Amino acid sequence: MTDRLRPATTLHVTIHNMEGSLTADLEPGAFEGVFRYHPMATQLYAAVLAHYARGMKDILEIGTGDLISTAVFAAMARMMHGRVWSIDILDIPHKEDIQPVTYIQANSLDVEWSQMVDVLYVDGCHEADHVRKELAKYAKWVWRGGVILMDDMRHLESPTDLEAVADEFCDKWGLKWKYCAPPPNKIAVIEVDRRIG
Repeated sequence: MTDRLRPATTLHVTIHNMEGSLTADLEPGAFEGVFRYHPMATQLYAAVLAHYARGMKDILEIGTGDLISTAVFAAMARMMHGRVWSIDILDIPHKEDIQPVTYIQANSLDVEWSQMVDVLYVDGCHEADHVRKELAKYAKWVWRGGVILMDDMRHLESPTDLEAVADEFCDKWGLKWKYCAPPPNKIAVIEVDRRIG
C-alpha cells in the first residue's frame, strides 16, 4: 500500500496555543447553523480539527455527537473530494443536514471495517477499555502520513484518564502523542508515520 500525501491548501483561520499557531482552511458556510450552539468554544474546536484534517481525503469519525466535528470533517473532505464515515450508537437528530457523510448507527466495536482512512477521530465512549479496543480495531486502517485524533482525553462526565491508553498504544507502535487543544476538549493527536498492524 502506498502512503497518502497532503496537498497544500489555502489557510483562512489561525488560532494560537502554547505550541504555536494552528491554521485551518474553513470552507465558507461549512458550519452554518452549528456555531450557534457554542460559538466561542466551537470555533476553537473546529479550527483545531480542521488543522489536522486539512489535505486529508477520507475520514472516520467515531462518535457523531453534536455534529460539530462531523461538520468540520465533511467540509474538509468536500475540498478533497473525499469521504466521511461517522459511527454512533445513537440516532443523532438533524444528521442529514451535514453531508456528504455516511452515517452508521451501531456500537463502534460491532462495525465491520476494511476501508483505509487518512484521519481516525475517536470521540465515542470514553471508557478506557472501550477506547483501547477501538484503537486496536481501527488504527490499522489509517494510512501512513495520516493522523489519529482522540477527543476528551479527560472527560468531565466520565473521569477516565485516557492518557494511559494513548501511552500504551503509542509505546506498542513506536509513536508519540501530544495535546493539540486546551480544555475543555483536550484533544490528543497521534501522527501516524508508519503502518500499524
